[in-house]
Amino acid sequence: MGDGGISSVETKSSEVVARTSMRARWLSARLNQTGALLALILLAGALSLASPAFRTWGNIQDIVVQASIVAIMAAGQTFVIGTGGIDLSVGSIVGLSGVISAMLMSTDKAVGGMGHGVIVAVLAGLGVGAVVGLFNGLAVAKLGMAPFIVTLGTMEMVRGLAYVLTQGETIDALPNAFNNLATNTFLGVSDLIWITIGVYVICWILLSRTLFGKYTLSIGGNEFATRLSGVRVDRVIVGVYVLSGVLSALAGILLDARLQSGISTNGDGYELDTIAGVVIGGTSLSGGSASMFGSLVGVLIMSCVRDGLTLLNVNTYWSDVVMGLIIVLAVLTDILRKRLSVKRWFRRVVTHRRIANEIQSDFH
Repeated sequence: MGDGGISSVETKSSEVVARTSMRARWLSARLNQTGALLALILLAGALSLASPAFRTWGNIQDIVVQASIVAIMAAGQTFVIGTGGIDLSVGSIVGLSGVISAMLMSTDKAVGGMGHGVIVAVLAGLGVGAVVGLFNGLAVAKLGMAPFIVTLGTMEMVRGLAYVLTQGETIDALPNAFNNLATNTFLGVSDLIWITIGVYVICWILLSRTLFGKYTLSIGGNEFATRLSGVRVDRVIVGVYVLSGVLSALAGILLDARLQSGISTNGDGYELDTIAGVVIGGTSLSGGSASMFGSLVGVLIMSCVRDGLTLLNVNTYWSDVVMGLIIVLAVLTDILRKRLSVKRWFRRVVTHRRIANEIQSDFH
């Protein structure tokens, strides 16, 4: 067998390593999801033992309803982090889109109410989220600005604009048809929960069953290689940030319905909850891997902790300490997970090269 034979063997060996790498990443993602789900089950079990009120159906539904707003935001954040980016403006978008929708719907002229229909107000709110997301995406993709800096600046600008529009006033007198979004139920389950489920089904299909989702994770894994393969990376990045903005706007509109008012401070601090939930669910902060199911589980874990601490009468200040600790542990877990993945990849490369060298030495 000549050099052609050796080359053929090396090619086959490379293909085996590539398939093994793909299977390893798939298995790692499944293990991350399973780990998050197991953590949620254990946490729920522990809190049920500590407080019998935790395991009542009413409380469980309250936990899921409370998590629904952040969960919808986290769905968009999952795509952003999947590209290796981050969106710190999601909480501010919740506030701005919420107050704009509320002002359009409100019949109270004293606070700037315009009395428009619900559909017009909702579409306007979603449009606000899309515009902010477009701004973020263009700044990152076209100007090459760091996502952290861009979205940090956008967070401040958008929040300030919400304050300017409302002058600190609460926008109320919203239509009953709109408020009913948060109070109506179907099959005994809140409409907010059904909406959240619908969002996650659509986002799961988008992430795992479309080229857009494939390109999103490919950019996070290796943006340079993705560009070389002919993918229009800029368009995908812009699309990801627009999606995050629209879902954050939807969350802000639904939060208005739940509170039956629009408040400029709505969504304040939610960006940290979304990031923590996404990372707890197994999505890597460095990009390249993401899980919609994991993000949902991660947000539910955060909601369970908050509810459990409240039922156990833990001081609010200590509650903030615990939530901050969870965020730090989530980031630490992501770092350790990434290091382990790098070590596994390195071992596979070393093994592949050793096999190739042994094959070459046998033929010479």
